[in-house]
Amino acid sequence: MKKVVLLTLLSSALLADDKLGFVFELVRHGARAPLLDEPEGYFHVKSGLLTESGMRERYLLGTWNRQRYID
Repeated sequence: MKKVVLLTLLSSALLADDKLGFVFELVRHGARAPLLDEPEGYFHVKSGLLTESGMRERYLLGTWNRQRYID
């Protein structure tokens, strides 16, 4: 029964002539420095903040999303 309902929902979604109006995506934030005390200068940011690689991850994810949903 679940398969029939799923196929019905998918087929109605594929046959719809409506345009996509809104996209909601739940993602995990980029890499952060730990909240615990670490040796000074190890992460180059205060505890709990995005690291350099975390900022890069967020940038790349945003670029990928814009290409995927806007173009």
